Amino acid sequence: MMLSFSASGCSGYIIAIIVAGFTSAAAVTASGADISAAIEGHVLASPDLQPLLGVRVELSRGLEPDDAGDDSDLFYVSRVFTDHQGYYRFDGLEPRAYCVRIWSFKAGAQHYLGAACFNIQTQPGGTAVVDIQLRQAGYIYGYVYGEAGAPIKNAVVSVNARDTADSPSRHEGRTDAAGRYEIPVPLTSCRFYPVRADGPPPYVPELAQGLFAGDVTGTRGPDFQLAAGGILHGNAVTEDGIPVSICAVVDMPAWGPGGGAPIIGRTDENGDFWIAGVPPNVDSYIVTKQTRFEADGKVYALARGERYMGPFAVSAGETLELPALIVPEAGSVSGTITDGSGLPLAGAGVEAARIDGAGGAVAGSMTAESGDDGRYELKASPGAYALFACKSGYNSHSSVISISRGQNIVCDIQLSSLEGTVLVSGRIDNFADVAPRNSDGVPLPFELIDEYSFLTGVGVGVWQPGPDSTPDMFLSGAPPIRAQVEDGYADFFQPSDLPAGSFFITVPSGVCALAVGFGGPESARGCWTLLSDIVYVDGQPGQHIEDVSITIPTGASTVTGSVIFPQGYSVASEDYVGIYLMKVGSETGLPRASGIPGPSGDYLLERLPAGDYYIQAVTGGFDPFISDTFTLSDGQTVVRNIVFGIPGDANLDCRIDILDLLFVRNRMLQDVSSGDNWQADVNKDGSINILDLLYVRNRMNQTCK
Repeated sequence: MMLSFSASGCSGYIIAIIVAGFTSAAAVTASGADISAAIEGHVLASPDLQPLLGVRVELSRGLEPDDAGDDSDLFYVSRVFTDHQGYYRFDGLEPRAYCVRIWSFKAGAQHYLGAACFNIQTQPGGTAVVDIQLRQAGYIYGYVYGEAGAPIKNAVVSVNARDTADSPSRHEGRTDAAGRYEIPVPLTSCRFYPVRADGPPPYVPELAQGLFAGDVTGTRGPDFQLAAGGILHGNAVTEDGIPVSICAVVDMPAWGPGGGAPIIGRTDENGDFWIAGVPPNVDSYIVTKQTRFEADGKVYALARGERYMGPFAVSAGETLELPALIVPEAGSVSGTITDGSGLPLAGAGVEAARIDGAGGAVAGSMTAESGDDGRYELKASPGAYALFACKSGYNSHSSVISISRGQNIVCDIQLSSLEGTVLVSGRIDNFADVAPRNSDGVPLPFELIDEYSFLTGVGVGVWQPGPDSTPDMFLSGAPPIRAQVEDGYADFFQPSDLPAGSFFITVPSGVCALAVGFGGPESARGCWTLLSDIVYVDGQPGQHIEDVSITIPTGASTVTGSVIFPQGYSVASEDYVGIYLMKVGSETGLPRASGIPGPSGDYLLERLPAGDYYIQAVTGGFDPFISDTFTLSDGQTVVRNIVFGIPGDANLDCRIDILDLLFVRNRMLQDVSSGDNWQADVNKDGSINILDLLYVRNRMNQTCK
């Protein structure tokens, strides 16, 4: 008997092909029919279909029985190796969804790319048949050494080099006794692979400078010289004391010469986790990863991106014990999405983005889609969230909700049908200036290196102006309508029919405001985005507005600095700092650039055009910071520290008292730019005088929020 078979998300350059579906199983137990499931198939070389011997085939499952389609939430089940016929089989499986994965590997002198098939549905007593063809690969090779020049064995060197949009992004090789590695990579004429080395504990991981290619005879890649680092040890438990087992709970960015190389802490069955390779003798932070854990009928959750611990410094070879990481019970938001007439609306996208008191996003968002009955549900760690809902052809919805531990919030959403829509198409005039490129100057696919925080892409957002015709965008959360600018690639290797820099976006009829943002590379000093000027369009229902031209102003200037808090204070774990570079005289209220500081509190805004600017920064629990106005010349670097506090708190101790009067008096008429004298200029007029004393006196006894 043949049963229906479904496997979504199969990936790899040539995957054959998932043949057959289920075949009946004949095994019978003493108590009756065997209800276990099986998965079998053949692994073949493409294009000659020769069987591959000794290929390791791994089986994983997801959190939910019917879902094994998210690469980040898969859990190892078992592994087998192919025989001389390329045959493999998994027996005795619980009927549910699985993922079958083959990592890139070497057979003789030939390298092959890995592949993965997600959401393989198995049935009781049935066998799912999954045959996979693997494509020939090129490879990159090099060497990994320690600080003294000795080769490091068993270091893992990897690249983020997706084959197609849904294929596994990680290809890796392990060093031998001589420290040599070989990494199989897709064959392409474009050299756009970042290479990362992870040594065995306690070596600090490193991301190499530059991007590299591979061919069938091998391409010389980077050599690494890894430094020894420290080790962090912690334990994750639920608020009810249950160990959080087999979960990725925290990570820490370790910044090497080429950029960020995050180190992930994953718990064992007892909830213990280790982070090995912590950079020695530097201030470091670790942050939580988005985690969902079920035990005793409860769901527990962490949000991604919350600061858990830091700063701390670890010496090479030292092991630092961390306080317990308490994972709270999750809450949830659920409801029904309906159209304007009250009928259930299926296929609507719902997103919950964690926010702080200032309205800024602080962690990874969670998404869901409404079912045929219009119902949706999202489980999340306790906190404030911005809830978005959208569906093509309907007005979007946004609101702010608060999720409490163990509680469900009912939020029914009605999306009214658009009276009419307008198709807007156009081009980023200076796309060539802002597109991410490899070391040869070839523009790269946007999604390629996102996982490594190396380069990001360009996107267009649309806002409908408010009553004053000025869209207050940068403090109001995510735009309701978003689209990606075309990067010129159909997948990661083939040119697209659409020109690079073009965009197509459907907007409501009437007046809309368009703006484009370019995301720069992330570093130890955070990340930044350049923004275009606003372009307004006014369309009638059914109209196609063509040839809209948008430019992202760029330059060679930089603004950098540190975020400073009063003594004993820091940004709360649920908050973040939003930094905005405002152009003097702008009529739109849109910043020229925005950024978020790195874990150390330093920030960096790059590729800025010359002009007159000021800095505005916000965070929860403190008054907004507004800097003085400054002129940025082409190629210049300007340093502006961001100081949070309350006006008049000269000594930054979060209270205004006699000590602040003395602080100002002792610096009267001194140079504001010398030492900490800038703190005494509390009224920000560029001098320290009697007006500053009056400013403090009139605010006596105020404290931070």
